[in-house]
Amino acid sequence: MFQPEIEAMPREELRALQLERLRESVRNAYENVPLYRERFDAAGVSPDDIESLEDLEKLPFVVKQDMRDNYPFGMFARENADVARIHASSGTTGQATVVGHTAADLENWGDCFARGIAMVGGSRESTIQVSYGYGLFTGGLGAHAGGEAMDCKTDILCCTPSYALLIADTAIEMGYDPATEFQISGGIFGAEPCSENMRQEIADKLGLQYCDVYGLSEIMGPGVAMECAERGGLHIAEDQFYCEIIDPETLEVLPDGEVGELVITTLTRECSPMIRYPPQDRTLARPHRRHAHHSRRERVPVPDRAGHHRVPRGSHPVSDRAHDPRPARPCGAAGGDRPRFPHRRGARPGGSARPSRRRAQEQPAGGRRYQVRGTQNHRALGGQGQARHRPERRGQLMISQLTVFLANEKGRLAAASRVLSEAGINMQALFVADTADFGIVRIFCDTPALAAAKLAEAGFRATITPVIAVSVADEPGTLARLLEFCHQSSMNIEYGYCFAAGDGRAIDVLKIEGEGAEEALAAAGFKVLAPEEVYVVDPS
Repeated sequence: MFQPEIEAMPREELRALQLERLRESVRNAYENVPLYRERFDAAGVSPDDIESLEDLEKLPFVVKQDMRDNYPFGMFARENADVARIHASSGTTGQATVVGHTAADLENWGDCFARGIAMVGGSRESTIQVSYGYGLFTGGLGAHAGGEAMDCKTDILCCTPSYALLIADTAIEMGYDPATEFQISGGIFGAEPCSENMRQEIADKLGLQYCDVYGLSEIMGPGVAMECAERGGLHIAEDQFYCEIIDPETLEVLPDGEVGELVITTLTRECSPMIRYPPQDRTLARPHRRHAHHSRRERVPVPDRAGHHRVPRGSHPVSDRAHDPRPARPCGAAGGDRPRFPHRRGARPGGSARPSRRRAQEQPAGGRRYQVRGTQNHRALGGQGQARHRPERRGQLMISQLTVFLANEKGRLAAASRVLSEAGINMQALFVADTADFGIVRIFCDTPALAAAKLAEAGFRATITPVIAVSVADEPGTLARLLEFCHQSSMNIEYGYCFAAGDGRAIDVLKIEGEGAEEALAAAGFKVLAPEEVYVVDPS
């Protein structure tokens, strides 16, 4: 643990600390933020009425619209001279909300995130790579502050789940086995939804301990709650936040273990105190007794959030729920089937609430969905300049694409082409994708395994990538029909390209996530080519 004196504090001592800080936070809000004074006075309550933690129920709620109505700095409890940093929400659901942090707020934030770093095995000897975006978004600088608080010296990765998969798949395509060749031992992932099978895929491909992180900009940012190795729920930083679970219909506080809507009160925020803020997340809280954090309550994500959307690498978002029998799991502060607080600013317990009208995502037109993601077995050979292969479970309709990675230097593409020419290997098609640091060359050629070996002997990094080749009429509309079928079947296309094959035919090449797409295309009547129909195959 990063702060065992706090994280393992006996429950009674923790409650006493919470009450002390709650009183200070409520008074800070009342004395320095006009909205709170107005609401408290209207409700007939004052900071002096907080004599126990349960007295928090006497206070009205504050909702996101209140922050928007007081944009940008009307909810600040400190003068501008005392504000060390300003963050804002993304604004995806309306006007962005703005929060301020004093130096003490930033220090507390760093401590909260550092606890999560310790939960994945991090220490002062670790190096943390923060791949969240920096700027007004809280993710990047929040994780950054956690690393600084622990004084980390990269074996821990912090980013969104989809970006972690992009890192893993790019490394695998380049011929690496990140699970064994990378030194990453832990990952802290949030800011977008993530299903259980996606979590496991990330953990398997990168060979790390997966840590879920919960946070939202209105309360602090990432680090409000973190997941340890037991994976039983997310540990709330209860010395910093007091959490209630509310019945969304009656607004009454529910006991631990019952599912309801989360309401958070900050205990130490100086600049932007939040009193009874509902982030519109369904969850439950329970005390846990299984491991070192014995005094903590756990925030347990509710596994019935229909309509959750993950953000895949490539095309449009798709839902995991159609092909994953396990329920979707929230990751970070992302939304799902959230019960909506009505327009009830200043509402007291006992009021009425409208239930959510959000529906689960419907099946797309065009029939069933096909699985578009699956953990892949892969093997990497050590050393620079070796041909690397990823054996995968594929049908006879998958063909082998030669993928070559070239440094962005003059003459490298010509040199690679010369190697194949001197080996007598004929190329049918060649496509180049350029990045800032290297180029990716995708080649259709005869005897692709032999070609990869020849390139490796010459010092190039080459790998064989299984792709799908579909023969279509070389006329307008054929590609559109193919892509429409992929869309209706929720196939996620990583990349694709086309080339003319002569005799009025063209070949559309697709790299689709997961397995089974080639069989689905063939069953739908598309002409999926076998290897021998495209190139001279390697001798068996």
